[in-house]
Amino acid sequence: MLETARLRCERAIERRSSERWLHGLHRELGLAGYYASERIPSSRRRELLELARERAREQVRGDELAALAELARQAARAVEDGLLVPELSDHMQRARERVAQALRMLAPSGAAASATTSLGPPLPPSSRQSQATSS
Repeated sequence: MLETARLRCERAIERRSSERWLHGLHRELGLAGYYASERIPSSRRRELLELARERAREQVRGDELAALAELARQAARAVEDGLLVPELSDHMQRARERVAQALRMLAPSGAAASATTSLGPPLPPSSRQSQATSS
């Protein structure tokens, strides 16, 4: 989802090149995707990248930025789920910080105004591990 959002952001940049904040959004989504996929084997990453490219080419109906914000919110939820896996939590915490920044960047457009409120403060490592083991 993060890579699909990043690629859709690239399309938005092509159409809205004067909106400089989109370049920062693109960077944050890219960093979040990098951190989230850091421990995925390269062959699987290539498969996921191809899938993201296919999804990014799909026609978006309605407001392009609202659709991008919704995709970023979905990605944020997936990253939150990754925090519950102890061996991924450090990477996912970094991904979480980047996707939260991306959602804040989308907020001025009105597309993601409520998105950042769903991401609470970072969980300390001991809390993440206890949540993972209690699930």
